[in-house]
Amino acid sequence: MKPTLPLLAAGTALALAALAPGLIARGPDAPAALASETLSSQAASAHAPDSLGLASQGLVSQGLVSQVSAQRAPVSQAQVSQAQISQAGVSQGPSPQPPAGQAVRMPGVSAQLRTPEAAPSPAQAGLLAGFLVPAAVAQTRTPPAAAPATVATPAVPDALRGAWYQGECSAPSVTLQLTARAAARLPTDGNARLIRFAETRTVENWTMGIGRGAEAPRILLRGTATALETVEPDAKLRDDRLPGATPVQAWRRCPAAPASVAALHGEGVAFLAALEGLEAACGTGSPAPEACVTTVMREGDISGDGKLSVAEIARMVRGATWLLAIADEATPEAVLATAGGGMLGGVAVARLMMESLDYDGDGKLSSAELGQDRLAFGRATGTAAGRPLRMEGLQEGVALLRGVMEGLMLDQQR
Repeated sequence: MKPTLPLLAAGTALALAALAPGLIARGPDAPAALASETLSSQAASAHAPDSLGLASQGLVSQGLVSQVSAQRAPVSQAQVSQAQISQAGVSQGPSPQPPAGQAVRMPGVSAQLRTPEAAPSPAQAGLLAGFLVPAAVAQTRTPPAAAPATVATPAVPDALRGAWYQGECSAPSVTLQLTARAAARLPTDGNARLIRFAETRTVENWTMGIGRGAEAPRILLRGTATALETVEPDAKLRDDRLPGATPVQAWRRCPAAPASVAALHGEGVAFLAALEGLEAACGTGSPAPEACVTTVMREGDISGDGKLSVAEIARMVRGATWLLAIADEATPEAVLATAGGGMLGGVAVARLMMESLDYDGDGKLSSAELGQDRLAFGRATGTAAGRPLRMEGLQEGVALLRGVMEGLMLDQQR
């Protein structure tokens, strides 16, 4: 059943209940008299304050109201038009030609009340009231509360970025690291949490960061350079009800990071901040390959010699392993184990990169070596004299070369 049908049924029942006492008391002449009183009351309501907004919604014919109010007397049966309601299937003979004047139109109903010529029947009057009552009730409903205005923002404000702590600065219980587009919650005991913001916006006096994924985790931030408040609402809480009853957490700055926090999370936090720069320069919509190579060198070159060593590459690999562990909500013990594995894996990956990209053999990677064949992308135009080789033969050659390389590596391991 459509949502409007219960309202129509209820309105019709109310109208018939109101008509029944008058019909019993007045006898055979009751229908015409009640119809006249109904139209007179409508005319009188046109001069009274329109508390339900019916006239403004077009539910009462302005032409009919003006005629009835001018006479100030009950109208006869010959002066009231017949109500034609096509959906109800009610017909009282041929329809008269309507003279000039406005017709009553009701939302969603093919019904019109023309200028006066004949009185409506009781059934028609009841149906008419059945449409008017639900419309009046709908007008009196309280409109829903407007959602808080939200404005897209580019990132977390500069004053809120950096490390925040709960508890004593010498031994904090939780560390919160805020970057331009991420929040990393690092407890001393418990699971870590990382939210990388796909979107940031302002909600009233809060800055809200929204993460990726099906749940789209959110965190609300507000404060100054020395004091911070955060709210991490439940995923089911709607935006127009934020922050709701979610507890507000207070954070403080400390002069320096505790040694235990710095040792466990230092490299990872540095990589998290560097990753945002790498994504901006090397991701989709980046300006040019040169900017990507320059950013990689800037973020990875610790010594400042313009090249990447094995140790510098291994550092970036360790930062990436920390990031994956935090994103997986690892405990401090798991993060420590990951760091140990990252040290071994980082060196191995760094040596493989060095052997693969160090073309001049000096043991370091320069920006030219990193950008080899990448910065010149699109400039390789080929030679007109070349002819395609059979792909089968090329695949056989690659397989042969792979077998030779594997044999050399086995000999070195023995």
